[in-house]
Amino acid sequence: MPAPIGTLPEAVPSVLPAPVGGLNFRDSLANMPVTDALRLDNHFCAIGKVILRTGTANHITAGIGSGAVDTLAEYHDGANRKLIAGANGLIYDATSSAATGLASGFSENRWQTAQFDAKLGLVNGTDAPQQFSGTAISAMTINDAASASGLAKTNIIGIFIHESRSYLWEDGQSDFWYSALNTLGGTMTKFALSRVGDIKGNLICANTWNVAGGAATWGGGGVGVDLAVFVMSSGQAVVYEGDDPGSDWSLVGVYQIGAPVDVRGTLRIGGDLVILTKAGLVSMTAVLQQKGLIGPQGTITNKIDPKLIKEINDNIAQTGWEAMYFPEHQAGELLLINDPASATAMTQWVLNVETGAWARWKGLSARCWARFNDRLYFGTATGTIIQADTGNTDLGAAIAGDAETAYSYFGEPAKLKTGVELMPTFKSSGAIAASIVMQFDFQTVGVAPSLQTFQSAYQFWDNIDELWDESDIIWEVDTTTAVTKRVGAAGEGFAVGARLRTSMTSDFEWHATNFGLIPGMGVP
Repeated sequence: MPAPIGTLPEAVPSVLPAPVGGLNFRDSLANMPVTDALRLDNHFCAIGKVILRTGTANHITAGIGSGAVDTLAEYHDGANRKLIAGANGLIYDATSSAATGLASGFSENRWQTAQFDAKLGLVNGTDAPQQFSGTAISAMTINDAASASGLAKTNIIGIFIHESRSYLWEDGQSDFWYSALNTLGGTMTKFALSRVGDIKGNLICANTWNVAGGAATWGGGGVGVDLAVFVMSSGQAVVYEGDDPGSDWSLVGVYQIGAPVDVRGTLRIGGDLVILTKAGLVSMTAVLQQKGLIGPQGTITNKIDPKLIKEINDNIAQTGWEAMYFPEHQAGELLLINDPASATAMTQWVLNVETGAWARWKGLSARCWARFNDRLYFGTATGTIIQADTGNTDLGAAIAGDAETAYSYFGEPAKLKTGVELMPTFKSSGAIAASIVMQFDFQTVGVAPSLQTFQSAYQFWDNIDELWDESDIIWEVDTTTAVTKRVGAAGEGFAVGARLRTSMTSDFEWHATNFGLIPGMGVP
């Protein structure tokens, strides 16, 4: 029944959950799930809620100097755990709050590492391979089993362990070298990948992939059978089964997955092997299930691929590309891609492995990452090592979040809607400094933290830096319950969304947003 003349119709409450589906750069704006986000900076998609990312604290600020920290790696042998760092032509013990030098005189600080037989092997493609025993650095013994084949020790850039052997490869070469059983380095034997069928390009990265049962059940997750995967610059992934390339070794297949981005671009996650390529982050399990074709389910980054692939193409020459897995993250298993726009400006693309939802982190100038003592650390361009996923501030400063939801027609795409109010549901153990505005018809609007009312639905965001520097809205909240606040709105359109900005020094959860909308007339 229409409202009486002279009165306004009542607003219809329309509730949407927080954008727990994460970033979506794949779908059209008009056809995107309402649980997804167009922007999700410095957030993490936890189960049933979106949270502001956790904070950072100094681990080491002394002992390294001002040079970039390009390597972090954990040495772990029983109760003996050490954090190893590479910077300033040195290798450091960075376990405690002040780093100490272990060895010096190196030309390259970006080491690739693998632990085997109580030793941590380090190679960088420029300096002679090294090893760490748990107490000291020494040269790794490398002997060429066939001296005429010409292994150049200082050219070795990659290392991994497979079936109780160490595997090495040289920068700019297509072949790899393997050791004797139960040996790190030692006498190395060449395996000529370049002679295996139609293999093109140079070997960039390699790792072990664990698969189920025998060949009839491969692709269903890991149990028992380890395969060796070698990824070429041509985008070919060459897969072998066996424990001895000299005798017990068979070719499983050659799969076209996209050119790898970096030597540090592989991750073992459960029974899967994922590889960072110019086509996105590729799951080898998914590739095998799709018979070697990269499809929508072949890249874990499918929903963010349009943006990520552009970033890869723009920043491929920058140092700092790396994939990281951190299952101990406070809010869910974390997969992280470090994206270096420059030597100091880094972005992290972060996935909740449990939900498949992506977000983006900013403000962390990370040159490299490592797990150490089940905690997460990164090295910076200025000689510091930072612990991540700790507290709710960045070295004492507030963490700024920026989110933009997908749009909804609320079931009536042809009806105009007038915004009256928003009522978000948040939770925090401290005061909430936030601003939220309603958006209409895919128009990004400004968020002025000093205002509690919405701006015009079609006002674009001008002078945002000046606006954000003004005083924030402070919402005092109960420390044990979720809270809501009614915020006035203005504007109209057919599709409705919201933009939220926060600046917090305490934990923050976003659970839902209630849109107060007055339905209007439909399109004739």
